[in-house]
Amino acid sequence: MSEFSYYTTKEVYGETFFQLPKIFFSNDHYKKLSLDAKVAYAILRDRFNYSIKNNWVDENDRIFFVYTNKELGEILDCSNKTVVKIKKELEEKKLLTQKRVGINTPNKLYIGKPIANAQDVYLQKNSLQTLDNSGSVKSTLPESSPQTLGNSGSVKSTLPENSPQTLGNSGSVKSTHNLYKELTTDTYKDTVKDTGKEELQNLELLKSFSETQNQTFLDKRCLELIALFSNTIQEAHNAVGIIIRAKNKQEKKYGRVLIAEDWQEEIEYTLRKVYHKIKTDHKIKDCDNYMFGAFCTTFDHCFLELSAWENKQKKDTPVISTFNWLEQQENK
Repeated sequence: MSEFSYYTTKEVYGETFFQLPKIFFSNDHYKKLSLDAKVAYAILRDRFNYSIKNNWVDENDRIFFVYTNKELGEILDCSNKTVVKIKKELEEKKLLTQKRVGINTPNKLYIGKPIANAQDVYLQKNSLQTLDNSGSVKSTLPESSPQTLGNSGSVKSTLPENSPQTLGNSGSVKSTHNLYKELTTDTYKDTVKDTGKEELQNLELLKSFSETQNQTFLDKRCLELIALFSNTIQEAHNAVGIIIRAKNKQEKKYGRVLIAEDWQEEIEYTLRKVYHKIKTDHKIKDCDNYMFGAFCTTFDHCFLELSAWENKQKKDTPVISTFNWLEQQENK
């Protein structure tokens, strides 16, 4: 009997791959995608495979998956702003769409299929075939193929050294690391809720944020809007502080106090515009500075409107002449 053949760590971690669609390099529609976006698609597509395995489907039978910006930023070694920019690229090419679930809850992600044309099919077909000495077509694998031949001549799979997979005691491959969480439909809700004690506290504080801010001039609608677009209670307080500083600056400029309670509609409108811009325009690098500038402009307009109204009131007020008793006494 031959000796037992053990798997070694080098064989297991040697050569697994993220699959990168060739169409990204042959189709003009996808060529302009940044390399970061192309690699990100391959990573997200890999996570998508786990959704298929675990039957993650929505009410429309569409397959979704969960991959946080933090996770993607870690594997790509980039900032959150860069991750947002990458996702926007993929969304513009219809390769990714996101569905918001709720505050402090990861978005549902849906991967899009690249659309191939006849030219793509032709190019890819010919790139995978070569002629042998007899003149017949034979298929070949690229040098960096995820497969190697064993001593028996059969194909065996190997995995890269930094792969997020390890071997179980049984010898089968099992997934570890936060990049590959095997989540079943039964445990999905529990996984989403299991965000840690600190995050749950943040969520609870944000829920009651509008009810606990007694020292601010912002009304409940504005406070609820701030809480909705804040990931932490600190972010919510920071947003309130930015609005207060903008108001203080304009009050100093005009040398008078603005009764902000009378301008809640303008404040809410500015908040909505600011959050919409921050969420949709990746060119904004400093969100706090953008919000501060927007509210300085808003409060400046409030002062100008107030001054115009006061001047109009003065003009519309009739002048009443009074009898000059002193002048009458001097004329006698």
